[in-house]
Amino acid sequence: MSEELRAVENVLAQYFDALHCGDGPKMESVFHPQGRLFSATGNKFIELSVADYVKILEGRPSSESRGDARHDRILSLTLSSPTAVHARVQAAYLPKLFTDDLTFIQHEGEWRIVAKVYDWEEIGV
Repeated sequence: MSEELRAVENVLAQYFDALHCGDGPKMESVFHPQGRLFSATGNKFIELSVADYVKILEGRPSSESRGDARHDRILSLTLSSPTAVHARVQAAYLPKLFTDDLTFIQHEGEWRIVAKVYDWEEIGV
């Protein structure tokens, strides 16, 4: 595995921790400040800024506080160019299992998420 992909895996570990623990500052640290989030689940188009997403994350009970098991995993990682990586991952906020397509860029020596396109389905708990 390339050095770039290992670096992105480290950022993804922080991303999964932030999701599970409801940690807003940690989530902000993995996103580029100009990053955006998009979804069209249920024919409803959603676009969020990172700040709006962090408000949602911090405004709900965390999976950790609810005692929920973790369901995070990396499905694929692709180095598209020396400064771009695409990741497909899954994580749960029960009863929903989210599939996220994340685009990372390397800027000023750091890998950050610039775009998140997500969908979800309900799973049995």
